[in-house]
Amino acid sequence: MRVIGGWRRIAVAVLSTAVLFGATLTLAGSADPSPAAPRPEPVQAKPPVISQVVDVSVLDAGAPPEVKKRIEAVRARLGNNPRFQVGYSKAAGRTLKQLAGTVKPADLVARVQKQRIASAQHQSKNPTVDARRHELQANPNAPTPSLTAFDWSQFGVVGSVKDQGLCGDCWCFATVGVFESMYAIRNGTVNMLQLSEEQLLRCNTENPPATCCGGWWGFDYITATGLVGDDRIPYQSGNISCDSGVQVPGLGPCPDISGFRKYQAATWSYVDGVDGATNIPDPSLIKKALCDHGPVICGVNVTEAFQLYKSGVFVENDPGDINHAVMIVGWTPEGWIVRNSWGADWGQNGYILIDWNTNKIGFGAAWVEPVVFGQ
Repeated sequence: MRVIGGWRRIAVAVLSTAVLFGATLTLAGSADPSPAAPRPEPVQAKPPVISQVVDVSVLDAGAPPEVKKRIEAVRARLGNNPRFQVGYSKAAGRTLKQLAGTVKPADLVARVQKQRIASAQHQSKNPTVDARRHELQANPNAPTPSLTAFDWSQFGVVGSVKDQGLCGDCWCFATVGVFESMYAIRNGTVNMLQLSEEQLLRCNTENPPATCCGGWWGFDYITATGLVGDDRIPYQSGNISCDSGVQVPGLGPCPDISGFRKYQAATWSYVDGVDGATNIPDPSLIKKALCDHGPVICGVNVTEAFQLYKSGVFVENDPGDINHAVMIVGWTPEGWIVRNSWGADWGQNGYILIDWNTNKIGFGAAWVEPVVFGQ
C-alpha cells in the first residue's frame, strides 16, 4: 500500500499536548473527586491518519461481489484523479436510512432563537460556566482560528470511534461524542469519559423525534438529566433498523438510572451564523467555536460516495438536504477533520477529511459546555 500526503503532521506540529494541557492549566491533571457511583473507564482515542491510498486491492478487501460492483460504479463516476477514494467497510453493506438518521426540525428558526436566549441567560446568571474556557484561552498557546491546522483528537480529548450499527441514531452518537470531549477539555484529559448513547436514545423526550429513524441534537436532555457511563447502560440498539419506516425509539423503555453518577451539561447553543435560514456558518465562525468551546456537532448530506469513502479529501456538490450528524474535531488547509459513527474500519480509522463547502457540512453546528466539577 502506498500512501500519498497526510495532514496529521501539520496538525500535530501546530501545538504540543504538553503546552496546551501542561502544568500551567490546573484542569490538565485533575480527576473528578466525586465519591458517587463508579465512573467510566478513560479511553484513548485512536488518532486519525487521513491520506490518499492508491492500492485498489486494499481499498476493496473483503467486499462482497454486489458491494464491489457498487464501489466500482462510484469509482467510475468519480473519473480520473479524484481528490478522494472509495472502498469497502461494514457501512458499505448498510442502507443510507440505517446510517443517516438526522431529521432537521421543522421549527428550527424558533429553536435557534430560543436556545440562544436560554444560553445567554444561563451564562449571565452563572458566570462560572465560562471559567475554564477563559482559563484555557488565557494560555498563550491556546488554539486560535488563525492556525493553519488544528485537531482536538491529537490531545486525548476525543473518544474512540464507535459504531451505531443499523440504528439511524447518528444524532445520538454525535451529541454524546461532543459532550464527552467537552467534559475532558474542561475537567482534564484524565476525565475522558465513555457515556451512554443507549440512555440518550431511549430516554430523550426533550428533543423529539429521538429514535432509530432519526433525531436532532440531544443536549437539552443532557442538561436536564445527565448521562451515565456506557458501562451502566451499554449500547444494545445497534440491530434495530428503521427500514420499516416505523419510529423505533430503541430497545425498550427508558432504563432506571437512579443511583448512578450522572454527567450534565451546563448550557449549549448554536454556532454564530446558524440562524434558522441558511444554517451553515462561515468556516471562520466554526473555527472560532472549535477554539472557544471544542468539537462541535453538525449536519451533512450523506450520499453513496460518502458512504464508501476511504481516503483523501472528500469533495462533492450533491444538492440533497442534510440527513446525517457528525462531529467536527479540527481542520487542515483542505477542510474539516470529522469523526463519524460507522466504526473504525470506515474512512481513515473512522474519520473523514471533508472540503469546506461540501454537501452542506456544518449545517446547524452547535457547541455544548459541561458542568465543571468543583463549581
